Amino acid sequence: MYRCVLVVALFVASSAAAATIEALDGSKLNSDGSPAEWRIKVKSGTPKVVKMSDGNTTAICLDSVDSSFSLQRDMDLDINKYPFVTFRWRADVLPPKGDLRNSSTDDQAAQMVVAFGGRYAIDYIWDTNAPIGTEGEFSVPLVVTAKILVVANKTNKLKEWMEVTRNLKDDFRRLFGKDPGDISGLRFQVNSQHTSSRAEGCISRITFHD
Repeated sequence: MYRCVLVVALFVASSAAAATIEALDGSKLNSDGSPAEWRIKVKSGTPKVVKMSDGNTTAICLDSVDSSFSLQRDMDLDINKYPFVTFRWRADVLPPKGDLRNSSTDDQAAQMVVAFGGRYAIDYIWDTNAPIGTEGEFSVPLVVTAKILVVANKTNKLKEWMEVTRNLKDDFRRLFGKDPGDISGLRFQVNSQHTSSRAEGCISRITFHD
């Protein structure tokens, strides 16, 4: 009987472990400062990637001065097994005039972009002036169609960690009106080039789970 209980307990523990995927390990860095399995993508300006401590976790900060760049990586996850994403981030410096509602001020301290099969993406952003809940969209023909959702702004405290959990299936269905494909990639981005300012955002954890 005890052996059966132990087997069941091990099976449950194994199943629970399999239901969580850690997508960021800041303790292992590439030569350019990006986390292992991630790469730096520069749109404009000079990237500055800084490693810092978040308790027992290593965080990565993107410090942008009149620039736009990101960390990104490929993923291949079944959306039905991992319908939720939880990320732990913070904004240290907000671009003062940043506001996604105008292309000339479309700068943010932090963006967490989740890509899906079929060339779709959801962009969760920490804006400066756009109200929380503001939505937008952009597309690059034959590359990606993205929906934008403001989940934090200047009303949130700077230099304090915030944990965000989103139901990706629900968000995708509401924003695109159909079911999502599998999770195909991630991007953590900072922008300050439109307003010729400075912005800094940090990320310490990204987890996919059920």
